Amino acid sequence: MGTDALDGPSDADPGAPAENTREHADDRRRADAERARTADLRDAAADRRKAVADDREAAADRREAIADDREAAADAREAVADDREADAGTWEEKLAARERRLDARHRAAGDPTAGARERSYEELVRSQGLLAAGQERLHRDRETLRRKDETDLREQAAVDREIEAARVRMSGQGPEPLQTRRSRAVRLREQATEAIAALAEAEDALARECEQRGRAPEAAEHRQGAARAREAAAALRVVTPP
Repeated sequence: MGTDALDGPSDADPGAPAENTREHADDRRRADAERARTADLRDAAADRRKAVADDREAAADRREAIADDREAAADAREAVADDREADAGTWEEKLAARERRLDARHRAAGDPTAGARERSYEELVRSQGLLAAGQERLHRDRETLRRKDETDLREQAAVDREIEAARVRMSGQGPEPLQTRRSRAVRLREQATEAIAALAEAEDALARECEQRGRAPEAAEHRQGAARAREAAAALRVVTPP
């Protein structure tokens, strides 16, 4: 009688399913470990970027404090210079009164030539004083412009730091919710608008100063700068949030 194939020995290894299961489990553990290692590396890189950003922020704060001190010192110098100009105006009035007295004495003595000569000397001294005062005022105007430029640069740097901080946060935390991005965009837009509006006011102030001193071309340039700044601020205000 023949042997049924079903009754013959089987080639299948009873332990193979369990071994395959162990291999799959080992593969999963290795994959999990690799993902964890990658996540740790990513977190460490994000921490380093954040530390660098924090150092930059601290350095920027120190520079801002130094700039504020310089600004306060410049304001103090400006106040002293204004006091000197006021004293110079008083001196001019006293000089004019003295000239009138000298002229009266010379006329009374019958010597108008001496009075004219004294007047010429006094006029020379006064011209020298006015020239020195004008040069000092020009120097202060330049310093004011330079400080305004530095202020604008600091405000722009603050905006740039906020953008960089946002980038670091995003790289360390993954995609942010849309509303968070919208809020940040609104905040940055408000900061930029305030900075540009301050620039427009500074340009207007310089224009008025130049007009008072008879510097029409410079005043026109500052007026144009103020107009451009206001246009930019207006454009930022009307931007529709995404």
